[in-house]
Amino acid sequence: MCGISGIFSFSGQVNKERLANFNNALTHRGPDAQNVYISTSGFLGLGHCRLSIVDTHEHANQPFLSNDKRYSLVFNGEIYNYLELRADLERLGHYFYTQSDTEVLLAAYIEWGENCLQKFNGMWAFAIWDDLKQKLFLSRDRFGVKSLYYKEYEGEVSFASEQKAFKHLDGSITFDLNNVNNALIFPQSVEAHRETIYSNIKKLLPGEFAVVEQNHLRISKWWDTYESVFQVEETVNADLLTDLFEDACRIRTRTDVKLATSLSGGLDSSAVTSQLACFKDVRVEKQLKAFIGSFPGTQQDEFKWGKAVVDHHQLPYNRVNIETDNLIDILFKSTIALEDMNSLPAIGQWLIYESMNKEGYKVSLEGHAGDEILGGYYPYFQAYISDLINERSDINALASAIPMMGQIPNCNAKVIRENLLKVSESYLSSNKKLTKRQALYRRYISNISALQTEIVKEKTYDTYMNNSQLFQRLFEDFHYFSLPNILKNYDRLSMAHSVEIRSPFLDYRFVLAAFKAPHQLRIAKGKTKVLIRDHFKFIPEPVRNRVDKSGFTPPIFHWLENELGYWLKDWIHQKDFLESGLFDGQLLSRDIHTFIKQKNWKAIVSLWPLINLSILESA
Repeated sequence: MCGISGIFSFSGQVNKERLANFNNALTHRGPDAQNVYISTSGFLGLGHCRLSIVDTHEHANQPFLSNDKRYSLVFNGEIYNYLELRADLERLGHYFYTQSDTEVLLAAYIEWGENCLQKFNGMWAFAIWDDLKQKLFLSRDRFGVKSLYYKEYEGEVSFASEQKAFKHLDGSITFDLNNVNNALIFPQSVEAHRETIYSNIKKLLPGEFAVVEQNHLRISKWWDTYESVFQVEETVNADLLTDLFEDACRIRTRTDVKLATSLSGGLDSSAVTSQLACFKDVRVEKQLKAFIGSFPGTQQDEFKWGKAVVDHHQLPYNRVNIETDNLIDILFKSTIALEDMNSLPAIGQWLIYESMNKEGYKVSLEGHAGDEILGGYYPYFQAYISDLINERSDINALASAIPMMGQIPNCNAKVIRENLLKVSESYLSSNKKLTKRQALYRRYISNISALQTEIVKEKTYDTYMNNSQLFQRLFEDFHYFSLPNILKNYDRLSMAHSVEIRSPFLDYRFVLAAFKAPHQLRIAKGKTKVLIRDHFKFIPEPVRNRVDKSGFTPPIFHWLENELGYWLKDWIHQKDFLESGLFDGQLLSRDIHTFIKQKNWKAIVSLWPLINLSILESA
């Protein structure tokens, strides 16, 4: 895992000092080595900040050049199946000088061109320069685990792993007010759009590559999950998925450094930690250790569930107590690291990765995407029940499904009735948050453009619309809504502390099989995540059977009653806040002041994206 950067100038030489400043803005992503490369023509410069994980020797540093010096590579991520690809390439006559996946990636591109992408099992954002053809090739992995931002401006194309790096390229970055407003209204869709909240900074979307040559940038789509699902030939059952998950975990232990897990006690992180604990060699050789976030003394504290997992497997662990010491300092650092607007502070995640870094861990295996693949979120109950009603074929299944509504936090008879009345609604029409945000934020922002509500390209396929509502909800959250935002946020939070995240549930083989799997392995018989609950027997039974899902949610109301509230009361009267160029600071200040006096913490939380934005604007 690293940070990459580059400049392709169409009209003049790349300034090495300017490139180095651009690249060094990403040092937190790669503290082990920072290097830049200028092509023979001088029109192309590449930068790399390395976090040494696979083959930690200097000869694997980047930018990495081919033996004939024609190709140069900068690469952020991991190719987990690099050992298998290396063997294939050796049979084709390639010779390797390092033990790194970096060298394998470059050889694969030289041998197969852009078709190499289909052979990779991993996460990545990389750039390859062909000095002979004067061509730059950029690529992003299937599901967008690694970000790649670019900017076309004043006769050059520049790119980087993070948006804030561009501030060090041009001296400043500015907000695009229209994009900011749209992001406020529907923040979960931000990662599904090419545009960002910053002027002129765009992103490659998941499963895309770009070619820059002859003063032109061309973007192509190389991966389509929906089409690929139909190419899965095996009969998908619990045994296949269990085997795929085990192998996904196994190949993600390929590293020359220690391994950690971030364990919340939820089903997904418990699945990853428990599977790793079954690998005796990994436990010893990689010094496997769990880091459990804890909110002591609050209702949000789930330490007991994480402790149940490590006790069952006799794993060493570190309880990371997330308390209010230095809360405001962490608030600012984490908000700036995240770069975009978020609905809650990320204090807990920040402290967990900080703890890993202090103990010398560079890699953390985690459970991201389990909810979106296997139906873990409460709104999926509604989609599942809607399918049962529409099918009108299984009364017993419907009878067992309706009580699932009782698992929803603060659920009562009224909530159940309301959800049942909405079961046939579409995703967007049932997402009342959208209309609530429009009404709420219209008080503070202006020029709200028409929101691009239809970003799911698969909805143009007749075969896609014939799928169940549950399938569509899962597919869209995985590719367009909740998951892309989660992946981006966790990348920023972990890499701020030089920690790489690896997610076995995102192994593309598992993803394809899971989307082809029958719904009975997701939601059935009154249970969610049936695959994990009924078939992942390596997880302690009390954890597998728990239904009180809460997620890693901070005790935000408690914080607002204390340190966070004291800070906020002062912050909303600062000049920068009152004179914001992004929202009506005077009005927002008055409203928040009133809510603080009323102790209406829920109202303040609903305004947190604007508070978050004010911190970004002040940075």
